[in-house]
Amino acid sequence: MKRILSLLIALLTLSEVFAQFNNNLDATKGYKHTSVRKDLLWHPETANTVARHAGNVSLTTASRFGLTDRWEFSTFLAFDYFQPNLMAKYRWTKKPKKWFLASKMNLGNAYPGLKFAQRRGYNDYVPDSAKIPKVVEIGHEFIASRRFTRDQNCSDGSEWLILTASLGTYYGIQLKNGTVEQLPAHFLANRCVVLIDNDFLAELKLWADYKACDWCNLHGGMRFHNWSFDRNLAFELQFEAEAFVRPALSVRLGGALSIANYESTKHKIGAVPMIDVTYYFGQKNDHERSLFNPNGKLY
Repeated sequence: MKRILSLLIALLTLSEVFAQFNNNLDATKGYKHTSVRKDLLWHPETANTVARHAGNVSLTTASRFGLTDRWEFSTFLAFDYFQPNLMAKYRWTKKPKKWFLASKMNLGNAYPGLKFAQRRGYNDYVPDSAKIPKVVEIGHEFIASRRFTRDQNCSDGSEWLILTASLGTYYGIQLKNGTVEQLPAHFLANRCVVLIDNDFLAELKLWADYKACDWCNLHGGMRFHNWSFDRNLAFELQFEAEAFVRPALSVRLGGALSIANYESTKHKIGAVPMIDVTYYFGQKNDHERSLFNPNGKLY
């Protein structure tokens, strides 16, 4: 009897120890779920999409929601009152290993923000006598991302670096004529040309995401707007440091620098700081089954 009792205690002890190293064991053995999403390095600028019913809520950066495993919808909550915008991303690669390909479509409008500026008396931007146009912005961005993973023999095989390149094209469809001109201010690259007139804007983006340590991710890249040396040519640099104060809660600090050849502004250089708080929800789908991850799904 003592031997049987000792054997049961030993088995229970081994089970608890094993559960500490296999956070997904609760799927089959009833342990409390302790694992968190492993895809937090993937920035909204990349070609990957969040899993079904997963996503994040952010103050100033894109808030996302996964409708399916390959369809993602997002918007900028802090700016929706001034510039309503809805983005939909579709991941073309069904079972990606290293390369991710996606298309991101967007639909936007700046009429509420221009009207707000006019009512508040910001005459330098929108004069009282100006007629505010009604323009719908439509856009498409083709995105390609390449992920670099750690050695699976020495770690969990997660990503430590993601490199992204994309080409975006945006059009302004004017529904009602107006007299508002390009904004006479230089903060970031001026994107208003497709929000106030029938116009075209092209953007080339190079982006990188790097896992600095267990609690900090670094994001950043550069953008080129249009490829001519007049009107709205601009070069933009952006950097973000994301620190996780909780497994699903992060704080971002960073900023952006813009160099542009604008004829409507006195300054050729503009800059803005950036601060954001992001809460991540949902779980990433586990597709790979292995000795240390027996609950994943085989393709």
